Amino acid sequence: MEAYVADARDEFVEQYCMPTLKANGLYMDAYPLVSAISRPIISKHLVAAAQQFGATTVAHGCTGKGNDQVRFEVSIQTLGPELKCIAPFVTSP
Repeated sequence: MEAYVADARDEFVEQYCMPTLKANGLYMDAYPLVSAISRPIISKHLVAAAQQFGATTVAHGCTGKGNDQVRFEVSIQTLGPELKCIAPFVTSP
């Protein structure tokens, strides 16, 4: 079994949080985009791990009901177009 641990705290603060805060990036002018801006850095490290270990497929845990699925899948396919991306699919009753 392999593990990939990334201490991306400084990277997240310097390259994602601070530029967003400086730009006053708010969702609906109400709250910071912390969740939205975290998805690209998570995807970046997910793709790096997949490439490091020779994986052909990656998975994420978004339900397919919102923007997070799009953020993950677009980021993953942009950074690792050779990777297959799978995610849970939820249907409404």
